[in-house]
Amino acid sequence: MKTTKLSHLILFLLFSISFIQSNSAVHSERAEIKKEKPVKAAKKKGKIKDWVKKIVSKRLLKTTSDSKIKKFANLAIIFGVAAVVLLVITVLFGIQASVAWLFIPTAIFAILGDIFAILTLRKSRHDKKSFQIERRRGVVGLVLSLLVGLLPLALLLLVLISL
Repeated sequence: MKTTKLSHLILFLLFSISFIQSNSAVHSERAEIKKEKPVKAAKKKGKIKDWVKKIVSKRLLKTTSDSKIKKFANLAIIFGVAAVVLLVITVLFGIQASVAWLFIPTAIFAILGDIFAILTLRKSRHDKKSFQIERRRGVVGLVLSLLVGLLPLALLLLVLISL
């Protein structure tokens, strides 16, 4: 019996010592990893700074020409007016089922008008004074396009309220 108790005690001590050694081994590895992380982080910061510099320099060099801004403004107002015209035609003659399909191009024109108006306003934000006319056209195109999107919702609300 004494040998079994002694063997159990030896096993327990060996088992506990093995855990102590493994914990110290883990701590030593963690210490080495901690020493390496700041070196890697410093390299990443340098890469990130280089990447940001490249992006900023590309953005600064990427200036839009005046003709593109004018085209975007003209397209915004054209698509906005076309969407309003199509919406009026669809609502006035909407009693017939053959004209109801016009809601699809109306929505497409409204979305395109919004896109071109936003592009106009974003591209001309760096020099607002020299692009006043284009910015006004962009705002008008945006308002018309948004109006086309909101009018069907208002009509739908009126129908739902009247029920």
